[in-house]
Amino acid sequence: MQLVGLGMLYITYNVLFHPLAHFPGPKYAACSDIPFMAIQTSGDMVPWLVSLHNTYGSVVRVGATRLSFIDGQALVYGPDPNGHRNLLTTIPDAEHSQLRKVFSPAFSERSLQAQSPLISKYVDQLIESISRDIKTNPQTMFDMVKLYNFTTFAIMAELAFGEPLGLLASSSYSEWVGNIFGNLKANAIAQIGREWPWLGNLVQIVAPHHLKKASELHFAHASERVDRRINTTKEDGDIWSLVLSQPDSRQITKGDMYTNSSLFMVAGSETIATILSGVTYLLLKNPNKLARLVTEIRQVESEKELAIQRLSKMAYLTAVLNEALRWYPPVPVGVWREVSEGGATVAGHWVPVRTRVSVPQFAANHSSHNFKDPEAFVPERWLPGPEFEPNTKDVVQGFSLGPWNCIGMNLAWHEMRYILARTLWHFNLFLCAESTNWTKQKTYILWEKLPLMVLMEPIR
Repeated sequence: MQLVGLGMLYITYNVLFHPLAHFPGPKYAACSDIPFMAIQTSGDMVPWLVSLHNTYGSVVRVGATRLSFIDGQALVYGPDPNGHRNLLTTIPDAEHSQLRKVFSPAFSERSLQAQSPLISKYVDQLIESISRDIKTNPQTMFDMVKLYNFTTFAIMAELAFGEPLGLLASSSYSEWVGNIFGNLKANAIAQIGREWPWLGNLVQIVAPHHLKKASELHFAHASERVDRRINTTKEDGDIWSLVLSQPDSRQITKGDMYTNSSLFMVAGSETIATILSGVTYLLLKNPNKLARLVTEIRQVESEKELAIQRLSKMAYLTAVLNEALRWYPPVPVGVWREVSEGGATVAGHWVPVRTRVSVPQFAANHSSHNFKDPEAFVPERWLPGPEFEPNTKDVVQGFSLGPWNCIGMNLAWHEMRYILARTLWHFNLFLCAESTNWTKQKTYILWEKLPLMVLMEPIR
């Protein structure tokens, strides 16, 4: 009875007297963070947040200590309460600056130019694999999610470790790549233990064994490859040859190397494949947009012209990818940050210390508060002209912002442009009936993507 009484007092305080009590939101969510965690582990966070913001407005209390914003002014950065020392979660202080200084040369424009032949090699393999299958059977249905994953993981594995994975040759996921998807879901569940350490042991017991194993294997695979790579003398311009050549590289620990390598394999491959899958689906659902993009790409006289500089100047290609980042953001639920000592004003609202705040990208990007016709796929909104004003374009942050912005953003943009352009240069694509509602997906940090089945017709 005493525990029940304490529980009721806790709930009453959170709902009526907590410093966040005046923020709008469902009362069940204000009671504790348990409903939030339950929805997160169910994979239904995206529709839940969209529904809450449609009901309560631009700021919603979604947990006892959590506020969700869809106002672009709320795009602030702060310390991650569950941070590990990697480039995604390390707070932007001297420690973060040190890591960024060491890794930045590997993702510079100069490095990108040097890495272009490697990227081209794997896109060549993608095109050859598709062409070979079509020649065998013109009615072959291709899962573009798999093909894009094979390509981006192959590129990142060789860039990061100098080792090929052979995914495009085997047309199947390796054990490591397969474990990465389980690792994402495991992290969503593990957050419960990080939020409430006293529940940590229970979470370990009830969490599915295959998810725990996937997380462990992903880290182990990355760590093994780091060890092999740093014990090999190579000067071929991969990430570690550039990192280890920096004077400050001696300041990063072996643990830093392991953690960031596992991060690179997700952030540098899975997210790019996600955007490519999303933009392919959206183009096939909007044939007039696809036709305009194909015209822009196929106007070049030679495939060799589809290089970094030329692709970056294709205005409609860039607009299409920006609109895909808005409509189908690779990290749809946002990243939670904790307000530091002294509190902060977020989008005009005073927020006390230790409050967790986030801008969920999908909900923000699909709100009429920020965009005209938010459910429509309209690349033209990213081109000059007043037709789609007002648009709060700053709210779209597929690569984060400030000191938190994605260090591999240049590489990501080149891969997205290059893989999409080369694919559309060679093939006409047609959406299969089973993928008509492809975006109806669960989310566990990232999207749990369904197969995206298409027919492809060679044009060359």
